[in-house]
Amino acid sequence: MSPEVVGILGIIALVVLLFMRVPVAIAMIGVGLIGFGIMTNWTSALTRLGSDAFFTSSLYSLSVIPLFVFMGLVLAASALGQDAYRAIDAFVWRIRGGLGVATIGASALFGAVSGSAVASATTMSVVAVPEMRRFDYDPGFSAATAAVGGTLGILIPPSAILVLYGVLTEEPVGQVLIGGIVPGIITTAVLMLTAYLVVRYRPHYAPRPAEPPGLTKWAAIRLVWAVPVIFGISMGGIYLGVFTPTEAGAAGAFLSIVYGVLTRRMSWEGFLGAVSRTIRTTAFIFMLVISGQIFGFFLSRSRIPIELGVWIETLEIAPWVIVTLIFVVYFILGALMK
Repeated sequence: MSPEVVGILGIIALVVLLFMRVPVAIAMIGVGLIGFGIMTNWTSALTRLGSDAFFTSSLYSLSVIPLFVFMGLVLAASALGQDAYRAIDAFVWRIRGGLGVATIGASALFGAVSGSAVASATTMSVVAVPEMRRFDYDPGFSAATAAVGGTLGILIPPSAILVLYGVLTEEPVGQVLIGGIVPGIITTAVLMLTAYLVVRYRPHYAPRPAEPPGLTKWAAIRLVWAVPVIFGISMGGIYLGVFTPTEAGAAGAFLSIVYGVLTRRMSWEGFLGAVSRTIRTTAFIFMLVISGQIFGFFLSRSRIPIELGVWIETLEIAPWVIVTLIFVVYFILGALMK
């Protein structure tokens, strides 16, 4: 059996496994390991599995991921997400659908001190959705604003996903993190405007106006003092060259613990829960990186990327068509990866 045929069968097997809801990392490791073993021998495949796992886990640049994730989970346990929601609500509560707008804005604010999109989405869903339902907001609209707001944690630094992207693309992690600031602000503004326009044209999504938040704007700003402090020290240190990304993550994690202690909001159970979830999240991310390395090596060994590139060069198709098709493939695969 030729390497190209093995590669095609491997891709089909991967898609089938994803449709069967097999975890992405397990599916990629299984297909990559078996495919590489068929093309070479099982001793080489098992050796590759061990070497890739060890090399990836020992990368110093990836050590920042658990620090950023831990920082976000500690701040979530310290109820900073609730404070961010109340602060944004103090500015936009008069707007029709203001609670939805506040949810997205609070997600961005919390994402600025959280390296975990999961922590951001979980916090906002617990805090914002019940509040919107209390004022008879549409359930789908309420869930959508919390979900899309949670995704901002991927783009706004500090972001564990941006760190992972920098490592995989061999780009400076610090520059990648700083580069996410402006796109994060623009995306937040666009999403907030979208939420406002949706309610404006579908008023039944937010039939009742929200109550006054009981906070002055100045009090709302003071409520989230930890956001500019932690974000300024961690990201500012990277921008000024004072910190490496890992040192910035350590500083942010330490400051998040200090915030929890000073505000007396973080219990011992909450701290242990943050540690436990950090370990699980970090293991999940590392598994994805390791599986990507193994499956990528399998594909390169099958020569499918090379043959595909040669075939595309022979086609008389406009470049924008090829780029569009690539985006479609990414969209479909992204919908399967949970």
